Amino acid sequence: MIFATDLDNTLIHSHRRVSDTSDCVVVENKDKKPISYMSKKAYELFEKLKNDKNLTIVPVTARSTEQFDRITVTQDCPYAILASGATILDHGKPIETWSNFVDHTCDKHVKTYEFFDQYLSQNLHHMSIEPRRVNNVVIFFKLNEDEDNHLFINELHRLATVHHWNFTLQKSKGYLAPSEISKESALSFLIEHLQDDQVITAGDGCMDIPFIRLGTVHKFIPIDTEAYEQRHACYPYTVIANNQKGTCRMLEIITDTISYS
Repeated sequence: MIFATDLDNTLIHSHRRVSDTSDCVVVENKDKKPISYMSKKAYELFEKLKNDKNLTIVPVTARSTEQFDRITVTQDCPYAILASGATILDHGKPIETWSNFVDHTCDKHVKTYEFFDQYLSQNLHHMSIEPRRVNNVVIFFKLNEDEDNHLFINELHRLATVHHWNFTLQKSKGYLAPSEISKESALSFLIEHLQDDQVITAGDGCMDIPFIRLGTVHKFIPIDTEAYEQRHACYPYTVIANNQKGTCRMLEIITDTISYS
């Protein structure tokens, strides 16, 4: 069985969202300061699940390889999907077949990359963080709070559709990439690679929705999140609390599912 899970605010929680850290385990440091936590109970449950031979845990994240490497609790997971699908790790090394596919796709879209680089450079006044490439594939930027941003966002959606790309906006964070490269396509590849159709998925952002739908056993979504607001009624989701208690409950359900399978 595969457990494919988003990281931030699904499995681990930012220091901005954790008011009391007395019952928490630090799972990420930056500049020698703790920035992400799990509750002690969630941490213990996750450690037990990692050691279960019947479960393959796959972190699925928009983070770059460098950012992912800061998270201690997931470093011993055998597989990981990084940079919104740009990289798939197998025991710490990129899977060559997928990397070749991504490289070929990027080569095919060179002119579109040039187009978006130019277009975004002409619209830097909409951004608080200027565009950069995540793992040299996904274009990332962060919007400022300009009231006119909605026109810029609408135009990006239109241009992405015209060029057969995906544009995703998660709160103020924008992601642009060829439509062939996504969390969903990377997980689909890995499911086939592992030849395991028993899949549990979890995520909180709108970018997570397509890969969450690949779940065949459970599809976990925290309440009051982008994924929850944009969920489709025809899919049976397991809704959890949008906090550390929700993460605990999710891991308890997975533990029970594994024990009865």
